[in-house]
Amino acid sequence: MSNRTERYQKLCLEESLSRIYQYPIACKELSFILRGAYANLPKPLQSLVFQHTLTAIRLLPEMQTGSAVAAAHFLLQSAEAAFPKQKKSLVVTEFKQAKVAHKRRSKAHREEKGPSQLPQDVLVHIFCLLDLQSLISAGLVCRGYCGYCDMIVWLKNLKCSNRQCDPKHENAQIKPISPHQIVDYLMDGYTSVISSSDSDSESDEEPVSRLWAYPKDIRRIEKKPLV
Repeated sequence: MSNRTERYQKLCLEESLSRIYQYPIACKELSFILRGAYANLPKPLQSLVFQHTLTAIRLLPEMQTGSAVAAAHFLLQSAEAAFPKQKKSLVVTEFKQAKVAHKRRSKAHREEKGPSQLPQDVLVHIFCLLDLQSLISAGLVCRGYCGYCDMIVWLKNLKCSNRQCDPKHENAQIKPISPHQIVDYLMDGYTSVISSSDSDSESDEEPVSRLWAYPKDIRRIEKKPLV
């Protein structure tokens, strides 16, 4: 088994695609892999990526969210750009069937629920009970590199979701990773991902350091007498 194949399997994309809250991110990761790495992968791994692409599209009808539809459409575009003619044709056919099934299921779900909108005062009361931290935490499902587990993991509330992980350990440092960095990891391993994350954080700090230089100039301008 090649290193790239081993790293790809550690991403657990097939399992992630079956989970509603992980599906959009997993689709995006597959999309970036198709665009940035597929052509340079070994043939067996190319075949596995193709199978996972089909799996993602076939699971679309079960994902009743707008973000899932958008992620699946982005995956389709990436597949059309990466796959040869025959595989591309199969993916397009599967996507059309999945979209039809998705619309039918969405329509049936709406008809089953009916016009059950809650009164405005009830909605206000519900949202008053939800604190801002809880709302933010619900959206903090993403990928990251865990130093303790020494692998890319799913993060929940910016913490490693692996049960075996020890968050209090000195090596349990978490570095959030964007979908496009998955390509760097797949091709070159953890080192490239960690170094790119560090360089990104340094570049983010530069504008802040420059910003702190402005008040001195402003004070000089304020003290300068008007002519």
